[in-house]
Amino acid sequence: MLNEKTIYLDFQASTPLHEKAMAMMMPYFSEKFANPHSNDHILGWQSNQAVQVAREKIADSIGADSDEIVFTSGATEANNLAIKGLRRFLKAHKKRKIITSSIEHKCVLASFGYLEEKDFDVVYLQPNKEGIITSNALQAEIDDTVGLVSIML
Repeated sequence: MLNEKTIYLDFQASTPLHEKAMAMMMPYFSEKFANPHSNDHILGWQSNQAVQVAREKIADSIGADSDEIVFTSGATEANNLAIKGLRRFLKAHKKRKIITSSIEHKCVLASFGYLEEKDFDVVYLQPNKEGIITSNALQAEIDDTVGLVSIML
């Protein structure tokens, strides 16, 4: 349990839910908890509709199409999906070089390691003494064979 003496520094793994988000989600934790992929009954339809509305709201807020919004269980799943999911596309377009930094989240590094095992050329940029990946360091590696750059903000 957290108390006044606890300092929690792992907000990448878990963070408190915002009050407004909690209030919006409460019905789906208690009374409207049906599987949105169950399309053979009314509760599944209602749950799916709620997911679609959420997807549309998020898309509108960032100027995207709703079919571009993908919900995942967290950062590791999202990073794996995004990075490993590009494998066939990059190969088909002969983009064998991918760039990241040596200080990325471990799931990003693991995904790049996987692609490295699949014959991709991975460049791991090193941070400067302030822990920053400079635009000059990135520019020095950019060429026509680069298919992906993934560097955290």
